[in-house]
Amino acid sequence: MRKITLLFATIAVAIFFYGCEKFSCHEMEEGTYTGTFKVTYASETKTGTTTVDLKKDSEYAASAGSDNIPAAGSGTYKMRKGKITFSDTMTRIQIADLDPNLILDGEYEYELDGKNLKIWADKNEVGHYEYELKKK
Repeated sequence: MRKITLLFATIAVAIFFYGCEKFSCHEMEEGTYTGTFKVTYASETKTGTTTVDLKKDSEYAASAGSDNIPAAGSGTYKMRKGKITFSDTMTRIQIADLDPNLILDGEYEYELDGKNLKIWADKNEVGHYEYELKKK
């Protein structure tokens, strides 16, 4: 009986540590995260600064950088196993030459180590979109 208990304890510890390594073990905390945004296209890289407010009720608001790098957005978000999905509901006037992927919307991977939050995604074979943020 002792061997079975020890086996189950070992398996539980292994699952916990594997899960923490594979997925973020930190819970997303509500608050204001500020930092940089970078988009890398095949021909160029553009950067800007942004603020992302995450609210307790799973709502968010992201500020626009200069020249809409990134573009503003707001709506709701869900987190699940190393992925965060933003659903933008902001009403905006369509800008013809605006890359719609500059809006914080859709599924992203993320890492959170307490105060530092990194969010990134490769979207539609257009570019790599990355936010490096720090909680205020």
